Amino acid sequence: MWPAGFDPKPAERVDARLRRRDKHINIAKMQERLDSGLLLPDELDLGVDLDLTTPPAYKLFCENYAVGDLIPAVVEKILDSGGLLTSINFGLKAMIYESELGLDDNGRLKKARDYRPGSSLDVRISQLVDDTATIRCSLSRVPPLPELQRGAVLPGVVINMREDSRQAGRVRLVCSFNRRYPMDVVANLQPEEPPFVVGEEFDVAVKYIDRRKNRVEGDLTNRHHEAKRE
Repeated sequence: MWPAGFDPKPAERVDARLRRRDKHINIAKMQERLDSGLLLPDELDLGVDLDLTTPPAYKLFCENYAVGDLIPAVVEKILDSGGLLTSINFGLKAMIYESELGLDDNGRLKKARDYRPGSSLDVRISQLVDDTATIRCSLSRVPPLPELQRGAVLPGVVINMREDSRQAGRVRLVCSFNRRYPMDVVANLQPEEPPFVVGEEFDVAVKYIDRRKNRVEGDLTNRHHEAKRE
């Protein structure tokens, strides 16, 4: 079934999303052949799977919503990555990363298994990727932020972390403050320093606040608290 307002006709050009193609297909050589004026052979099997419904549905979605909006979602399944796949408006899917699954009453990051398939919840749009018609959402950033000032120093607790693949020694942390809100922190780990651990406490200084997206960034100021391993 086509999305509302989308009724393509034969020979009409439409946007499509590439879902799968055989690895042996050389797109560059095909383009080179076409640029030289040669047609592709009729018997050529491209092994391509195109999605015609998502691009127009994504366009409609973006006409009605923007990054930072709260929208209803239904949990579809738990992903192998530890995140969630949800169903949202216009028949689209939205992914929630493991680091965006929301905080429990103790300020710890929830697990995907805490959400039952079929359950309804409100999520906040965190990213729209036009090139791939991809929607990412967050549960952690649903609660409105408290009053905050840039430069304020707060106690933070590590709830999620990953190494920065683009720079050695850099670690991207998600910390909780006030046991309810997430804060993104980028830290440079020196060779002589021990690695960060989930549950570790330290002081962070607020450097950026985006109330539209409910996003806070901070800088590590003092790493002096004893780590509390989960």
